[in-house]
Amino acid sequence: MKNLKFSNQRGQSLLEIIIAIAIFALIGSFMAPFIVGSFVGLERGGEQTQAEALAQEGIEAVRSIRDSAWNKIFYNQSAVIVNLGQWTFDGEGTTEQIGQFTRTITFDNVCRDTLNEIVFCPGDYTDIHSKKITVIVDWEPTIGATNFVQRVAYLANWDSQEWIQTDWSGGSGQNIWSDQTRYLADNNIDVSTTGEAKLKIGEEAKSGFAIDNVFGAGLMGKNIDWTSLRFEAQNNKTVNTIRVYLEQKKGNTTYRYGLQSDNNGEPSGTWLGDNNQAYGDHLATNVGWQIIGLVETTTLIADTTYHIVIHHQSGINNSANAIELRQSDPNNLMHSYDSSPDLNSNVLWSGDKGETWFAQEHQPIYVLGFSDGTHEGNPYHDSIEYDLYGTSYFGEQFTITGTDKILSGISFLAKVKNQGPLDNLYVTIHDVTNPTVPLKHGIIATPNLPNNPDTLVTYTFSSPLTLTVGNTYRAYLSSPESDETQYYLVKSIYNIDTADLNNINYDGIKSHFTRSNDGGTTWDTTSFNNHDINGFHFSEIAYEISGELISSAFDIGTPSKIQTIEWSEIIPSCSPACEIRTQIQTAPDNFGSPGAWSTWCGPEGKDGDEIDYF
Repeated sequence: MKNLKFSNQRGQSLLEIIIAIAIFALIGSFMAPFIVGSFVGLERGGEQTQAEALAQEGIEAVRSIRDSAWNKIFYNQSAVIVNLGQWTFDGEGTTEQIGQFTRTITFDNVCRDTLNEIVFCPGDYTDIHSKKITVIVDWEPTIGATNFVQRVAYLANWDSQEWIQTDWSGGSGQNIWSDQTRYLADNNIDVSTTGEAKLKIGEEAKSGFAIDNVFGAGLMGKNIDWTSLRFEAQNNKTVNTIRVYLEQKKGNTTYRYGLQSDNNGEPSGTWLGDNNQAYGDHLATNVGWQIIGLVETTTLIADTTYHIVIHHQSGINNSANAIELRQSDPNNLMHSYDSSPDLNSNVLWSGDKGETWFAQEHQPIYVLGFSDGTHEGNPYHDSIEYDLYGTSYFGEQFTITGTDKILSGISFLAKVKNQGPLDNLYVTIHDVTNPTVPLKHGIIATPNLPNNPDTLVTYTFSSPLTLTVGNTYRAYLSSPESDETQYYLVKSIYNIDTADLNNINYDGIKSHFTRSNDGGTTWDTTSFNNHDINGFHFSEIAYEISGELISSAFDIGTPSKIQTIEWSEIIPSCSPACEIRTQIQTAPDNFGSPGAWSTWCGPEGKDGDEIDYF
């Protein structure tokens, strides 16, 4: 009989299986991230490659557009799209969404230094024939995470042909481009400075209102004698009073004063007003200023000519019972307040009740009162003459308003008393606000100045003088070595010292006559608010309002796109606005010369019109 030995293997195998599973699980949990990460890495690597491709595509799309027309690259940011098989821009501020990717294309100026190397802007100049292109493609690989690809490229307008002109001094008259200093034509353009084409400078005289003498406009001693004061309105305002200045008043007679429109330089014959009652009847009790209230107010239109018509209304009317208006000489043909032109200013006389009128060619003296309490007109009714010698100085004190004034010269009316003063006549401009700032002083006239009449004397500055807005200045005349036997004479022109009239003489209360009796140590600045020095004006340097310059014709050879018109500009602060505008004309070649020219064109091309500008 054999002995048998039995072994139980089942329990041991189960344990080994459990241990094996545990080891596998442990290894699996360790390796799983690597395995999964490999798949994720493959996926993200594909996204990266796709993003890079989209970024490069953006660069190539912009390059393609550049090749078709450089001047299409004028955006700060724009997407690119395909239109009719060609790349084009989608518009300012646009981006592209391509699946999960967002593509943004931005454009920046390229700045260079004096060696033409690219530098951070502003550099020494901006290169308009280069652009910096930045393409960013971004996406979210997982929620809350962002990835991006960026590509940068510099594009140049490398195949452009340039016509450059910086010197216009050769003048006009060149039809076809050859001499780089010449051009075709200009109007109001100054090309005297190399490298510049700018508006010409004109000179505008300020004030200059003068009185040589005052006298009567004609005694209205018969009811057929009528007087008209013709003027151009300055404001769109409603008139309720009229003021005139009487040279004579005889007896007690009532006259009618009213407003009429203009008919070919003469009164229309019909009173203004809705009911034709823009007049007032007035019995004068003395000479001088008369204020007449109107029965009916009437509204005037600025820059329109009107008449103040005066004629007998009631009472005895003969040479012993009559009035005469005052007028002055010369006829300044300007408004006294701001020197704006009034070319219709005149005094008219009729001896047949207004059937026919005759221009006196003298300055009307009148004031209109408006319903808002303001006034306009010519308040200067007289002048006074002063002896100028030794320590007696006379001038005008004024405050600059609006903007700075650039002056080329200054003028006064003057004459001599007894030929041959012992000294020259000097002019000085003094900054009252900043007395330490030196301004101008020089000889404005010599002793050979005529005795009569008053002569306009001018001092021209060697360089323009800028007067600063807000500052007060004094311009005065002196002749320190002349004496009381041989001297100069100047006048002031004035009105009665009332606020309403002082506000409408030259520059209102901002400018007035002034004098010194101690050689300029002290000045009287309070006694002459109603006076201004006779004929005083300064010549203000002012640019022409507009100008035009036409270049020579450029032969561009084969048909070609005009990509860029470039200039450097300096535009001052202007009102209402200032701008430089450019148009072009094109013509086909005609055996080496231009054929028929197109109209002047702007962005709209030949379908545009002459108000279409770049």
